[in-house]
Amino acid sequence: MREIQEVVVAHAVLQLVAPRSGQIDLSQVPLPLDDDVAAFLTAHIVRGLHDSQAKAADFVIRGEGRTADLCNQLLADETRLVEISQQLAENMYKASEDDDRISDGTLAVCLCDVSGAEAEQSERILALLKLDPSPAYRTVVEADEHGQPLLRLALEHGILPSLTERVQKCAFIRADGDDLEFQMLLVDRQRSQEGAKGVARFFIGDFLGAEQVMDAPERTRRLYKGLKTGYNKIAPELEAEKLIELDEAITQAVSGEDANVDEIIAKLPVDEGAKQTFDDAIVRRLPQRQFDLDMQVAERFIKRRNFEGDNGLRLSIPAEYLKEMITVEDVGTAIPVRRIVIETELWKER
Repeated sequence: MREIQEVVVAHAVLQLVAPRSGQIDLSQVPLPLDDDVAAFLTAHIVRGLHDSQAKAADFVIRGEGRTADLCNQLLADETRLVEISQQLAENMYKASEDDDRISDGTLAVCLCDVSGAEAEQSERILALLKLDPSPAYRTVVEADEHGQPLLRLALEHGILPSLTERVQKCAFIRADGDDLEFQMLLVDRQRSQEGAKGVARFFIGDFLGAEQVMDAPERTRRLYKGLKTGYNKIAPELEAEKLIELDEAITQAVSGEDANVDEIIAKLPVDEGAKQTFDDAIVRRLPQRQFDLDMQVAERFIKRRNFEGDNGLRLSIPAEYLKEMITVEDVGTAIPVRRIVIETELWKER
């Protein structure tokens, strides 16, 4: 879903979920989507979809009245938006009512039509945003004891997050299907900030009934394969010297403890068109843009280098000896040809 570029909020409902004050206010009608309101919701949805901490997840708890079934029902029948949004609000209230550390908030339930750069038709997704209130100042005009105009700042509570603030908890859900690698992207920025297990599990586990998919080893494998796919696609267009430089950059990208895809692509020694090729290859495999790497898996990829050539040629060599044993040169022909020079004292058939 990260490739989504166009978002149109088709329908939305707001439900107030405030267990700290023992309050749940349920809207009985959809939210009027005037231009400003639609722009507000759309901006937060787009920002959430492209959040570097967005993670792929699937529902693991299903059943009547569970969030998974309610979301799938709503995606199948938009006429039930108000009814199902109320049930989702009640689920969120129950998931948070026994923990004072979880803030009150407004649940925005939005049905959106989305599309990517190359999509032939739009797709309907469900966006769930927990909009946490925060205090903000506004200017108030009064009169002092002498009747003179006095402008002062008054503190307003319950203000929804502005467009410059990130929504801390949100989920973007597709209709269930056998061909889906994952059903949702979710953001829970407070998991690492709040620390406590109960708070961390509230949104993902207790409310959504979901679990992240793709652990660190799997993400590391997908990142490396995406980088190598991009490498192989643009290799014929590069000179041998540039290929070596790019190969070193890819090795460096998977050699750390964590990865940021945007930073990795920005550092690749290729032009913008080639960088987009890398981005496309990675995004098809990975919804996340920032994640931890598994060093054992990464080491298995980079400690030994494996190459293929014409007519079934295969070459495997420990990475530490690559530079001293292998030289790649360009051969000046109309069709790009590489000359591979191998320096070795031992040469025998097996």
